[in-house]
Amino acid sequence: MSRTLLQILVPLLLPLVLYFTWASVTRKLAQARGLPPGPAPSLINGPWRWLLGSGLVLVIIGFAVWAVTQETLPDGQYVPSRYIDGKIVPGFVEPAE
Repeated sequence: MSRTLLQILVPLLLPLVLYFTWASVTRKLAQARGLPPGPAPSLINGPWRWLLGSGLVLVIIGFAVWAVTQETLPDGQYVPSRYIDGKIVPGFVEPAE
């Protein structure tokens, strides 16, 4: 779950969060300066293609970084976990000869 969250959801939603934060801060600054607030970000006419496109690019970059930095499996035979004498023995990799 944590990998899914960090690798897919966060990069995909980050541009949306940044956009709405920017719009809120800009509106509050305009009000503080006595200027009329700009139009609120529209859910219909917003820059959705740019936001979702940039989110997808961030997800692709996340997958690329993950593919390059992940550890390779060691050589050997994987022995899956087993139930022996009332205890669960975790799986392990038996080294190749």
